Amino acid sequence: MMRHVHCLLLFIMQLGAASSQPVIHFDELKGTVNPYTATLPPCLLSVFSPTTSSARDVLFKPSTETFDYYDMNQALWFPLYFFDYDYNIDGQINILNEYNFDQVINDYINSRRTTYGYDVFGFQQFYQEEIYDATTGGFINSMLNEQQHLSSGSILQEKISYWNTIAAAWTANHKHDYAYLPDGKELSITHADWVDSTMSWNAYAQYVSGYDSNNNLVRYAGNTWNSDSMWWQPETKDTMVYNAQQQLVHSESMIWSAAEEKWLIYYGNNFEYDASGNILQITNLTWDGNTFQNLNQYFYIYEDDKITNLIFQVWNASSASWENFNMITWHYGLTGFPEQKILSNWLGTGWEATYRYLYTVDDYGNLLQSIGQTWNDQFHIWNNVERYTATWLEVMTPADMLHDQLFSPFLFPVPTAGNIYLSGLDALHHYTVTITDAAGTIWMETAVDAGQPINTGTLINGMYLLTIKENSRNHVAALPFLMAK
Repeated sequence: MMRHVHCLLLFIMQLGAASSQPVIHFDELKGTVNPYTATLPPCLLSVFSPTTSSARDVLFKPSTETFDYYDMNQALWFPLYFFDYDYNIDGQINILNEYNFDQVINDYINSRRTTYGYDVFGFQQFYQEEIYDATTGGFINSMLNEQQHLSSGSILQEKISYWNTIAAAWTANHKHDYAYLPDGKELSITHADWVDSTMSWNAYAQYVSGYDSNNNLVRYAGNTWNSDSMWWQPETKDTMVYNAQQQLVHSESMIWSAAEEKWLIYYGNNFEYDASGNILQITNLTWDGNTFQNLNQYFYIYEDDKITNLIFQVWNASSASWENFNMITWHYGLTGFPEQKILSNWLGTGWEATYRYLYTVDDYGNLLQSIGQTWNDQFHIWNNVERYTATWLEVMTPADMLHDQLFSPFLFPVPTAGNIYLSGLDALHHYTVTITDAAGTIWMETAVDAGQPINTGTLINGMYLLTIKENSRNHVAALPFLMAK
């Protein structure tokens, strides 16, 4: 089987349980768990687009994050992890420091440091992880992730290397190569490992996407490289069917049988929606060789288009009926942000709450604190288990957002062979334009007003970055473009 996690439609609902050891559910505590994530394969998440960007996604970024656990014997909170973020002027992360709490010295130790770098177009170029070395008391290199992007921002290649302490150099390990259709949709991802003996990349897996005339994802195929026959051998395939409203209604997972030289169905899913287009039900099916049989299902309940319940049910073949298994319930405050999330199990006659998360947010929806608790059935109380606390950094003010919405310049034509035109500039202001190449060399700097063309006669073919400043002072935009004469 392929090593990469591909689009196998296997759905597993995992509900957290308290134990005597510290339990830290990072994503749950941070409130980033999506109610659809556990029920959808990775390649289909974008089909549903279940989340919408909120104000805090645009306005704020976390400055610090702290994770604690609760010791019930001492009735005290104890620290476990601490994260500290540093950003550049554009709101992009520069450095992430991770700290582990050392109970011996009763203080945090900076256990990991991740440094991020960007190219002149603002696309992430790399991030490098360093880990704390107790023997030297300093940091040593650990992992390097290098990225290349297209002018659109789509990732072209991602390469992962690890630090070789003996050679004191980075050793290539793995890479992903991406290909796209002319309209920008992802066509394929190819995975390769570095082979020291041949000093070359060995491609071993490839995933290819197919779309219909409405740009719906209708096929996601996984192939493995056969070194004997020197060709891509089919291994897995997922196919999707959509209704007239372009909603996914059925998907099937298949595996290639080399012995029979045909695709064998083994799994399927049916999807139903309410009148608002929300996912109402996902039914997981298993193939018995002739027809699909019910396996389990997720049932969604909404109120004012906010999800309030997600019920997981299993199929009882003997009684030919669905039986409750577990449920997640969300409660919202007056501001519309989640205040509580409860996980319950079905006891045959009713639901019993077993775990819950209490959320505290600010006026913008930024999560200030969440507490995970387990239900103590003996004393009928909630016991603290885990806690998350965050501070937030405002990286863009509402006024900045309004200005960006009113005046969002874009550059045309792209690619260009002559003059450049800018649309979206404010006619009441004066602007300065600077054009640099990928190496950061300045090729042109000129004043420009709204509607004025920019003569690029001195530029040679290649990628450039056009930076716009208002009154030669306030940064407005940085727009990449390709010169192709």
